[in-house]
Amino acid sequence: MFNKIISFFSITNANNTQPYAGVVSKEYFEIVTRNLIESKYCDISNDEEVFINYLLFKLQQSNLKSVNLTRMSTKAISVSYNGYPIGKIKLQGKKTWMQILTSLYDHSTLENVLLEEYIDSVDLWIAYIKKYKLNK
Repeated sequence: MFNKIISFFSITNANNTQPYAGVVSKEYFEIVTRNLIESKYCDISNDEEVFINYLLFKLQQSNLKSVNLTRMSTKAISVSYNGYPIGKIKLQGKKTWMQILTSLYDHSTLENVLLEEYIDSVDLWIAYIKKYKLNK
């Protein structure tokens, strides 16, 4: 699946001057990542850029738009939707992980897996938003 995503984005890049044109606009990506770009802790890595673009793509597919990304001092990214936390992801450094909220009071964590597995887990964040109707 990961190769399909990369291939799809590569084809889109080859046909358009804007990255992810028709899928995730450059302007939308810049608006969502503004807090990350201005962070004093670190820049957005290539893995984070791929992950964020896929997250935005899946949110748009589900007609969900109010996502907020915040860089934490640990270099992790806290992800919230309409002000509600939906998880965290850390793709920089030796140890990588992704927090996936499973209920209002519990979560699970993926640790030190391939970027593809983190990307596949975006659907769990989308399901969480829909399950708890955070898209009001």
